[in-house]
Amino acid sequence: MTVQLFVPSFRIEECLSEIRECLEKGWTGLGFKTAEFETAWKNYTGLHHAHFLNSNTVGLHLAIQLFKSKYGWNDGDEVITTPLTFVSTNHAILYA
Repeated sequence: MTVQLFVPSFRIEECLSEIRECLEKGWTGLGFKTAEFETAWKNYTGLHHAHFLNSNTVGLHLAIQLFKSKYGWNDGDEVITTPLTFVSTNHAILYA
């Protein structure tokens, strides 16, 4: 006998309705749904700012840019990382 511990539960019609709205409006990336979600997240958490991104690589790049602006990191400053990581970890450092 198989016991499924994690069985996803989807409200299929609701999901399809949301997907249909995006497709009808030509939205396939960050857009009005992202803005709605950011607003809902800010309201839920009480935070003043929320910025949702499309990948962790972008998040790492943004974090480095914030460190540069807030703490005065300069181009050429040393960043110590590990070779045992996904390549985008180091790419984010190189991009910044």
